Amino acid sequence: MSRVCPTARCASSLPWTSGGSPGNVQIRDDESVSSRVLAERLETVGQPQHPVRLESAGWAVGRGTPGLGRTGSAARWVANWPSLPLNSRQRLAVERALVDDVLFLWGPPGTGKTDVIGHIVEGSCRQGLSVLFLAPTKVAVDRTRL
Repeated sequence: MSRVCPTARCASSLPWTSGGSPGNVQIRDDESVSSRVLAERLETVGQPQHPVRLESAGWAVGRGTPGLGRTGSAARWVANWPSLPLNSRQRLAVERALVDDVLFLWGPPGTGKTDVIGHIVEGSCRQGLSVLFLAPTKVAVDRTRL
């Protein structure tokens, strides 16, 4: 099977040796590509000009402690902050994310996590920061429009 993906669209060609058409065809996407890319990037950690901060990466393995519990105003970093339709817990999550070193955001479906994440990313980008957004499923990451 050959596969060409120069853009988001993919074209495949299958050689049929028996003539006619197949009774059943299954196409599977190889999601290991992203794992290989991640592994390659991790191998460069610690080299000059690498974007990963070793201090914050160490938090994941128990080295050091992220700064938490600071206070700050999201109004400085998020457009139209006072008029955004967010409840008090959503506002607190955005504010904490913009001043603390790490934030874990959890909530059941329909509680506004996607909107909160969008405002966190906006505020972080306006501060010149990078954001590492992790979710337990690829669907969660895809649904968040950053």
